[in-house]
Amino acid sequence: MGYFLKKEKIPFVIIEKNGSIGDSWRQRYNSLILFTPRRYSSLPGLQMRGPSEEFPTKDDMADYVNEYVKHFNLPVMLNTNVSKLNKLPDGSFIIETN
Repeated sequence: MGYFLKKEKIPFVIIEKNGSIGDSWRQRYNSLILFTPRRYSSLPGLQMRGPSEEFPTKDDMADYVNEYVKHFNLPVMLNTNVSKLNKLPDGSFIIETN
């Protein structure tokens, strides 16, 4: 979503509970391998490195999302936990975090 918001010049921030990009992937069990090949696991605008028919591991995904954020210079707020989200009548949102 960040890719498309940035492309349209719509202000946004990605809120991440963990201390670094990709940690949610790194914390999964060691033998995790995606059941879709890289060519179908890539996000818009940046193909995942490696053979397109190969199945990425959890660490491949962690490295990839970290590279993705850096490549597109996406704004991320780390170590931030969302506790509440309210939609206002005008369609905007109020987010409560730590």
